Parts: sequence; structure tokens; C-alpha cells
Amino acid sequence: MSATNGGSIPLHGSTREVHVRDLVAVVLRHWRIAALLAVIVAAGAYFQARHVVPQFQSKLTIQISSPNNVLAQAADVSRLDEMALRTDPVLSEALVLTTQDLALRIVRALGLQLDLTDPALRREAVMGEVVVDSLARPALYRLDLKGSRGYDLRSATGQVIASGTYDQRVVGPGFSFRVVPGAPAGTTVEFRITPPAQAAAWVSGGLAYRVREGTTAVDVMFTGSD
Repeated sequence: MSATNGGSIPLHGSTREVHVRDLVAVVLRHWRIAALLAVIVAAGAYFQARHVVPQFQSKLTIQISSPNNVLAQAADVSRLDEMALRTDPVLSEALVLTTQDLALRIVRALGLQLDLTDPALRREAVMGEVVVDSLARPALYRLDLKGSRGYDLRSATGQVIASGTYDQRVVGPGFSFRVVPGAPAGTTVEFRITPPAQAAAWVSGGLAYRVREGTTAVDVMFTGSD
């Protein structure tokens, strides 16, 4: 279909033309339906935005000085790309970043086995100085934040495991942490203890790297919800 000089649109296979003013008249005649559709579209966009989990990215640049130093420390070098090891020493060291051994080290250092069940809530907004024992059993817990009255740590069945004020460490079966002073009072935070391998897989899935061509610098990126 094409526009004509008279401001109308001819319909193929018919001699009748539809003028722009006719379309406007139809919209005005059914304005309630048009308004309802606009509200539905706006509400759908709002609720979709509310349920989108924000993603954060951090970036670090590593300057490699020794071509073999990192490889000598990797416990599972055999899993790396053998062709990359032979052709590009810098890339071979960058590939160490993707190993399970390094991911497990990160998990232990940051206590990443403790994971909040709500992906939209950042762990650092509720707790800090997280320590998880490597033998901690996977389980679900609830943390009741009561402001000046302190906290209650409960099991999945509601049994109180520990209570105290915010200046006292929360100690559970195989883990401990401190409640952040600015944590939202009057809320319940659910979290779980996951197996080390599962937490390490989450770390590996968020890691990416890029070797700067012609240099020994490697850009390391991590993308995640926390």
C-alpha cells in the first residue's frame, strides 16, 4: 500500500480509500479500549522490570611476568587446551583462570557456599565476614532481622539455632558471619549452604577473560548478580 496526495491509503483489491481522519475517528470512538491496552502494556513492562535480576560486572587487568609461573601452581593443568599451551604462553596462563581448582579457592576465600535464595538481594547488604567450613552440609536457613532486638537464626523447619545482637557473630552448623549494621530490620532473609562444587561452577560460569593482542596483559571479567 502507498500514500496518495489526498492523505488517504488505497486498499489493494478494492476501490475504497481509508483516510487518516477515519482512523482517528475509530480510535476516538473506542478510546476506552485504547486506554485499557495502554495501561496493560505499561503494567506488563513495569512488572517485567521488577522481576529482572540486576547483573553486575567487575574487571581486573593482570600483567603476566613469567610465562610458566602460574602453570606450575595449577593442580589441574591437564584439563587445559593443549594446543593453546603450545602456541601461546600468555593464553595458557589465562586459561588457568577457568580451572576448577582456582574456582574452589575463590569459593573458600569468600565463603560463597553461603548463597541467598533471593537473587535480587545482594549478600553484602545483609551479611559480611562470611566463613563456611568445607564440610558444612547443604541446608536451608532463615535469618530474622529484628533491628535493635538483634537476630534469630532458624532452620528450614523454624527451629531457633542462634540468637544475638548485631555486634555478635551469627554461628550456625559449619558457618558464621556478621550481620551488617544497615541490614533491613523487620525482614526475613533466606539463605542456603551449597556444595563446594556447585558454588565453584557458579564462579566459573561468570568468569571471562581477554588477552590483549601483542602484550602480556589479560583482562579478567566477572559477571554475576552479586
